Amino acid sequence: MKITVPKWVTEIEDDHLRVFFWFCDRMARQHGWDHMYTLHIDDAVRICDKRNNGLVDWLHTHTAHTKRITIGHMYDEVVCFSLPEPKMTRKPGERGRTRVEQFYEVQLEDQRARYAYIYLLGCLNQNLLEDNSRSIDRHNTNAWGLKEFHLGREIIGYIKKPKPCEEES
Repeated sequence: MKITVPKWVTEIEDDHLRVFFWFCDRMARQHGWDHMYTLHIDDAVRICDKRNNGLVDWLHTHTAHTKRITIGHMYDEVVCFSLPEPKMTRKPGERGRTRVEQFYEVQLEDQRARYAYIYLLGCLNQNLLEDNSRSIDRHNTNAWGLKEFHLGREIIGYIKKPKPCEEES
């Protein structure tokens, strides 16, 4: 399955991280740049396929090379992220139109990452599985005035790891 991501995400090899950063980028494109968004840690754990202990530190190891995303951990149950608006400028003396941000297709090999991507795509597009932006309001403002996106608990059933098959004697 191929997904379309910004250039800074193509350098990442982990499929689950690609899906997580695709989600962060899509949220910022739909609801505004330079805002701090919060996400329940259980949802981030399910998307990234990691345990919640040290999740944010692990994310920092993969984002240290880029200034395109800021990730934080406010409380035990909250992960926050912010993306600045892409600055597409021309070099001095360069002529022509302003550059546009380039998007690239990357291949998702992991089946669980594919399920997470399909689920998130449906959530962000009013349950329509299309890869174009639709402006919907799926976030609320929490007590700190930050936008909060909270996935439904159904995500557990869609992307839970399968149990190993037991051999019959």
